[in-house]
Amino acid sequence: MKFSILTKNIISKEKKGEAITSSTYPKDTYLDSEIIKKLKDIERFTNNEGFLTKKSGAVGWEYAVSLYFLIDKIYISKPISGNYSSVNVGGGARVHPIYSQDNSNVKFELEIGDLKQITKNYKTKDLGSEIRFGKAATFHTHPKFYHDENTYQYGFFSHADISSLLYGNSSVLGLIAGNNLWLACKTNDSRMIPNELLSEASRQEVISGVESMKNFVSSNLNEYGIIFFFGSFGGKLKRV
Repeated sequence: MKFSILTKNIISKEKKGEAITSSTYPKDTYLDSEIIKKLKDIERFTNNEGFLTKKSGAVGWEYAVSLYFLIDKIYISKPISGNYSSVNVGGGARVHPIYSQDNSNVKFELEIGDLKQITKNYKTKDLGSEIRFGKAATFHTHPKFYHDENTYQYGFFSHADISSLLYGNSSVLGLIAGNNLWLACKTNDSRMIPNELLSEASRQEVISGVESMKNFVSSNLNEYGIIFFFGSFGGKLKRV
């Protein structure tokens, strides 16, 4: 299932007051091409190793973008920079309708932070009484972190990441880890994952690699009502 269709379904359920459950999410999903392009930009901003004189610590800052769904399309914010260990997305979005003189057509001005975008024209009669609009997801990067010249990791979702998912206004949180991508998806049964388990997931990456981390997530984190997807950047993302 295309990611934009998945988020459209989630926002539609939320507007209707319907429960978001495990079955809301498919076995796999893939990102729309325009989303991939934006995410590749922030991954490049984060992991630029050209200036490194020594492979030690984090190679760059975390970056993030927010995605909003309006009627039939995903809109993406400007990249937001953080520091070596975190990024604060903040802000929000507003929608203003702009009607034709006879009210038969309408377009929308969408404000995401200081970015303004104008949608195409829609037939007013085709839209119904409620406009489908909501925050679809937030994606952020983790910089490559060198423990020594030959050992590095990107890490897993932090306690702060999962908290922002549980108490934030979107149901999907994305993590860009080099050439790989994680999704953490909220349901009505989601609850906080103990910090020691999140830390152990990251530790597994250092000890045995990404496959070991993925296996640990599958075996230990599914009971917390959060649906995880994993895959290569630009490829199919499969439920873990």
